[in-house]
Amino acid sequence: RHHRLAEGVRKAVDAWGLKLCAKAPQWHSDTVSAILVPEGIDSGDVVKRAYRTYQTSLGGGLNKVFGKVFRIGHLGWLNEVMVCASLSAAEM
Repeated sequence: RHHRLAEGVRKAVDAWGLKLCAKAPQWHSDTVSAILVPEGIDSGDVVKRAYRTYQTSLGGGLNKVFGKVFRIGHLGWLNEVMVCASLSAAEM
């Protein structure tokens, strides 16, 4: 289930025209995806807006990727609707 949900997130990221922090497929995780934001955009703004507007928690980037990525988790007690909500909040 986690692999299937993770693949859905990766396909959405590709459809947005964005890239994952883990560029090579062998580095892709079935528990979390870190999505690179375009130059000039602070990923913290994406995280804040998702939470303030849609009450959806996304993760921010840490250390070297702080401000450059946001994270969508796809592990634990999770289903398709929950993943779609996270994707929708991030896209908005």
